[in-house]
Amino acid sequence: MDVNVRAIRFLEQLNEKDEARFYLDFVDWHLRAAEMCRGKLQKSSGKDNSSSERLSLVHIDLEQYDKAIEGFTQALEKRLATPYKAFFHRGICYRRVGHISESIQNLKEAINLDTTSAEAHNHLGLSHIKEQNFEEARKCFANAVELDPCSRYLNNRGLACYHLEKYTDAAEDFTAALEAEPGNASVLFNRGNASFQLGCHRDALADYSEAIRLEPENATYLHHKGLAFQGCGEVRQAISCYEEALRCDAGHHPSRFHLGIMYHADGQYDRALEAFNGGVPADEALHEARGLVYRDMGDYQTALVDFDAVIQLEPQKGRHYYNRGVVYHRMGREEDAIEDLSRAIDLGSTEAAVFSERGLAWRSFGNMAQAVIDLTAAIEADGTQTLYLSNRGQCLFEQGLYDRAEADLSRALQIDGRDAELLYRRGITRYAQRHYAESIADLKAALSQGPIAGHEAEVYYHLGVSYANLGKHKLAVPAYDQAMSLTREERPHYLHERAKSLQIIGEHKRALDDFSKVIDMQPTNARAMFRRAFSFKAEGMYEAAAEDFEAAKEFAPDDPRLVINYRKAI
Repeated sequence: MDVNVRAIRFLEQLNEKDEARFYLDFVDWHLRAAEMCRGKLQKSSGKDNSSSERLSLVHIDLEQYDKAIEGFTQALEKRLATPYKAFFHRGICYRRVGHISESIQNLKEAINLDTTSAEAHNHLGLSHIKEQNFEEARKCFANAVELDPCSRYLNNRGLACYHLEKYTDAAEDFTAALEAEPGNASVLFNRGNASFQLGCHRDALADYSEAIRLEPENATYLHHKGLAFQGCGEVRQAISCYEEALRCDAGHHPSRFHLGIMYHADGQYDRALEAFNGGVPADEALHEARGLVYRDMGDYQTALVDFDAVIQLEPQKGRHYYNRGVVYHRMGREEDAIEDLSRAIDLGSTEAAVFSERGLAWRSFGNMAQAVIDLTAAIEADGTQTLYLSNRGQCLFEQGLYDRAEADLSRALQIDGRDAELLYRRGITRYAQRHYAESIADLKAALSQGPIAGHEAEVYYHLGVSYANLGKHKLAVPAYDQAMSLTREERPHYLHERAKSLQIIGEHKRALDDFSKVIDMQPTNARAMFRRAFSFKAEGMYEAAAEDFEAAKEFAPDDPRLVINYRKAI
């Protein structure tokens, strides 16, 4: 980089002319020093090896590494009396220009000349880091630490351990480094990262917070604090950290991306999309995350655009076919869903969720047998999820295999005995098997666990029918009353069952009202007419009773249950 350009940039950063002028003077001194060294070399006809070495050091300060390498090479060719420094600095210069193998070779030569040089061991480790040989780097840093247990070497060994995924060892080194140099924000940050990888998110938060206290404008530290809050499940706090990181650095795309993820988790879909569309690079991660937001918003067509794009970018990753398959299933495009989900499985995505989703698609497609096979695979992959057991139980229920359905629901309730939805489903399954007392126990337990979204009226209705089947009509009627209070519009089968129980306990006027409402909604309901006739008779309304008996026989002439000599009955 041109020295004048560097001075200008320095001036822009500091906004202080005096400090920039000092920097220019510093560069000018180095340039004059270089000229003096060159002059001395010319006068000595190139025999002064130390001047050549000093000139190379000046080139290093000026970041002219190629010239420095040339100078050190010339000095070494003339057989320096003490060549350690030349090998050492040439090794560093080679690393700076990207020639890693030459760097390692030179630094090893330096160590051979002085095995007690902690700095040489340290720089050899840094060169191994460049070639991503972290195990060799760790050994070099360990040698440096043995010679001088300073914070810098401990930190470097910790970083090597971190890259080797030896996070406990890394955290121990970072702790030792902080004991040697308390208040080092960079080392605090590194220890926070090690704690995060160990799943100790609270410990990571403490380190990130202290690093931020020391460097409050560091967007990277703020971002990782957000990740720690995210790991703790504290969505709003994570959002706050990512927003603060972006205030410090509006171009910090990792924070913008994770901000979108957290807005999504918080149900703030519009803000999530605003974050994702705010300059985050359009790569695989963006298309996937944004597609999931559109999916959860119910905007399936737009979700497909993102999932199509991510599949074009990464056609061999099964999870992308899974995500698109879920959208197809929600759109009712079951054949497309099954094709994508099968492709996901073929590509190695054999997680329980994939089999479960394909099983549900098969169910919607009408292939219950295949649905049960897939849901069984999901349960075998993860037997801890009650949802998979519940869904398989539902498929079995719909095939009339009530005992097997009950077994699945009972197994699910062993995992979570307080799940109101599971209790409700098992109650209905037991009702279907005419196990009315057990059904009542489950349905009452479901109600005791809290509201059952979308099913409360059905719970009370089946409670009523179960009581009625046990002959407990006085208990059935209040259950029917509660069921009807929870529906926006009257349901004929609710009214019909309540009317039957009212009739049996002698409340014929209320029974007549219910039967009449049923017949108004279902004018050809012969059974309602037949039963209403008995309540008319009980109330002494014989002509109306006779009309209902005749009408019932007319609408259902082949139903033997409706055959009666009503003249004798009346």
